[in-house]
Amino acid sequence: MPVSKNVAAGDLENWVKQQGLKDIKAASWKDMGTGKSQTLQYGSFYITNVQDENGKELIAMYVGYLRGDKSVRSAKIFYPPTEAKSGNVRIAAQHFGALAKNEQQTNTPANTNTQNEKTDTKNNSNIASNTLTIKGIVMHSESTIGVGGLIGTVSRPYVFFSDGSFYGVLDTDPYNLSHRNNLDKWGHWRMKGKTIAISWDQDGKTDDWESYKWRWALPATKGEKIAGTFSAISGGGNSASGGSSYTMSSKYITFNRNGQFTFESVGGGGYSGVGGDNSAWSSSNNAGTYVLDRYGIELHFNNGKTVRSGFSFYDDKKDMMSIGSSIYSKSE
Repeated sequence: MPVSKNVAAGDLENWVKQQGLKDIKAASWKDMGTGKSQTLQYGSFYITNVQDENGKELIAMYVGYLRGDKSVRSAKIFYPPTEAKSGNVRIAAQHFGALAKNEQQTNTPANTNTQNEKTDTKNNSNIASNTLTIKGIVMHSESTIGVGGLIGTVSRPYVFFSDGSFYGVLDTDPYNLSHRNNLDKWGHWRMKGKTIAISWDQDGKTDDWESYKWRWALPATKGEKIAGTFSAISGGGNSASGGSSYTMSSKYITFNRNGQFTFESVGGGGYSGVGGDNSAWSSSNNAGTYVLDRYGIELHFNNGKTVRSGFSFYDDKKDMMSIGSSIYSKSE
């Protein structure tokens, strides 16, 4: 749908809903009164059951996100209830989510320099990345749009710093962050009992994270070794790779205690103790060695490339971890 101008961030959820209701009315369709609206990580949506002019039942989903120039990109997706779990609906939702992430990172306001000056003044003691001290990584439970517009829950990693600032969602090396970059991802946090009160720096949006929605993740010890095959349960496919595209297409990663990793299948579950004789460990673009150090992981690919990313364990069982913005669970 055409880009709309001058929509405040705090009004986005209601704006999307009202656009949906207006569109349904203009089409002379019947709203079945099942509408739900919600704001997620990258935008807002409104979804409801309708009947078209011929009495055919459809699911109407309206989605929108705020771009860097304060305009809104929106779309509408219609499909019969029988197609709620179809690949076509999933592809449409994934396309819109990827477009939102891309535009929100690259489409910055015309007054970027002014915004930088304001942010630098506000955080004048923490401009250089090496002055930021990590307090910890918080895993926050959030809603997300699943197949067919169904609402699901996923944990997302946020980096909390000792100065009261945070960066979310973690998608890069947490030890190489600066308040100068990715302004829309920075905010401030404080404890209110067992609740975390957060506020985003760029749009001033606030939220309270109740105790049941968050937990402190655990860091790795320096040089720690892990073993097992782990599969992505959220965000799979956006972790770093040594190929020319720097994106991982596989949702699996396997580690062994010799300090090796591979994105390729090792077969037969023989990952533990393998000394490199399996071809999966010698792949040029998809395997190499790893180094864990607290909240960071360094992947040294066999082709000579090195990629650093955020890392943490979900709990002391160490069978679930975050790598970048993706959450991985150990496969049985």
